[in-house]
Amino acid sequence: MSSISTGAAVSMADSVAAAEAAAATKDWSRAADLLAGAGDATDVLDKRVFYLSRAKRYEEAVELLARLRERDPDSFLWPYMTAYQYYAQELYAESLPWFRETLKRNPKHIKSWWRSANALSKSGQEMKALACAGRVLRLWHELPQEAQERERSNLAKASYLCGKVQMRNDPAGAVPLLEQAVANDKSDPHKHYRLGKALRLAGRAGDGVEHLRRAGKLKPGDGNIELELALCLGRSGERDEALGIIRQREQRLRGWDLFKAGQLALELDETRLALRLLERAAADRTTRKEDKVKAALSQARAAAAAAGIDAADAADDAAVTAYGRVDVVRPERRFGFLVGEDGVRRHFRLRGQRLAVGDRVSYVPIAREKGPAAENVKRA
Repeated sequence: MSSISTGAAVSMADSVAAAEAAAATKDWSRAADLLAGAGDATDVLDKRVFYLSRAKRYEEAVELLARLRERDPDSFLWPYMTAYQYYAQELYAESLPWFRETLKRNPKHIKSWWRSANALSKSGQEMKALACAGRVLRLWHELPQEAQERERSNLAKASYLCGKVQMRNDPAGAVPLLEQAVANDKSDPHKHYRLGKALRLAGRAGDGVEHLRRAGKLKPGDGNIELELALCLGRSGERDEALGIIRQREQRLRGWDLFKAGQLALELDETRLALRLLERAAADRTTRKEDKVKAALSQARAAAAAAGIDAADAADDAAVTAYGRVDVVRPERRFGFLVGEDGVRRHFRLRGQRLAVGDRVSYVPIAREKGPAAENVKRA
């Protein structure tokens, strides 16, 4: 080898090493640029495509992939990586022809089947998406154990997509699919939430509670998760906790969530709360014309009349947004502390109320300069 060719080889090796060092710090754009002078060997171009993709320089990656496809037209890898450049940009329709090319060359490429399923779903082609997701499930079960471990996340995602669609007409049939999704991805709150909901719709609300509690820990404060937990608790005999959740979220509920919460309150004989929620659902622009909302409100009004509850009085209760228990009472100094169902400790003023430690109270939560406080504290 001449000194010139030796020098060029060293220069290329240095460029590759420098690019790998930049990639180790996630400086993807610099890593890609450093490889620009490292020659056009397939492994160098492959690595540069990866760096360009991570740097979101997708058009440059696609140009390089065209060269690689021309060089090796039978490889499934280059059409797959081309598909991914569009997929990563959420250009799902543009990605699909390239996924098809990939699967012609490698019909067992699970990642392409899953990404095809997701791209089809995002493009509104649900039946085709289900067919692709179903192929993921079949192929995964044919894999040896080591390969199954590598593809576990794709199995979970495909199971979730199938289960979510199945839920619409057959919640009980969706449960095994969603259980499979959760078993293979325990860290996703959406999978736990969807399984909890499917269990409730299948008549197994008690079994759904555990999954919804897990979802709530993974994604604290999510309104959909909290309302679904309340529905499962209420229908499995945990009345107080269910109502506590609804009261905490009362002012943030809208539309169909108001209707679902109102129905549950009615089932649990909490007529004032049911009436408030359903009156608001009947006035909400998304649900005010719905016959089932009108029917539920009529039922709540009839229950209120039978219990001697005035509708105007129930509406006045709307300011009560939280419940808790008295923690400290200092009558000589005319103040106390309570702990709400949300776990927050609040200061309140005694204004003639006769309260004792442990009393359950309703209150309006407010924020004061010195910290959380409560107004309009009354024995519940």
